[in-house]
Amino acid sequence: MSSRPARIRAVLFDLGGTLVDECDYVGWTDAARRLYLDFEPDDLRHAYQEVRLEIDAEPPLPDRERRFLEFWRRVLGRAAQKEITEVTVAKFVATPRSALSPIQLYSDARRCLDHLRGEGRALGVISNSTSEARVRQILNKVEILDLFDRIVSSGTEGVEKPDLEIFRRAVKRMSVEPGEAIYVGDLP
Repeated sequence: MSSRPARIRAVLFDLGGTLVDECDYVGWTDAARRLYLDFEPDDLRHAYQEVRLEIDAEPPLPDRERRFLEFWRRVLGRAAQKEITEVTVAKFVATPRSALSPIQLYSDARRCLDHLRGEGRALGVISNSTSEARVRQILNKVEILDLFDRIVSSGTEGVEKPDLEIFRRAVKRMSVEPGEAIYVGDLP
């Protein structure tokens, strides 16, 4: 009697860093320079990527806004190679979010999604974002909203990755067993 692995019927994706690129290192550097922080976009890119991995490995701070501010405090401090005050971080993040987050679809994302849909797999998104409506807005902006069967957002659900509950909810809503789904993201 052979035990065959379950067929993958659903593929769930992270949003930022996986399907869409929200990083504007040049724009962020310009915003930081207006606050008298001196570094190059490449310095910011390295700091951003390093801090994302560090914070992902740490226990999450309970307050979403505090996490956001702490993330940018570390990124800006590392890029500028100095301590950054809370006031400076607050001014930086007060820059209109549209200026801080230009959203672009990764070049291979549509091809991948079309391929998976062509194989008959259901597609979903699990995102640690402010709301399901915001995720839909982003997916619509990059013209791939119609490819997804389900969207689960931590802001709407009140639970966020890496908590298994958000994955359980997504799988249940897609009407598949956990062994029939796979998650694709950019952070461990």
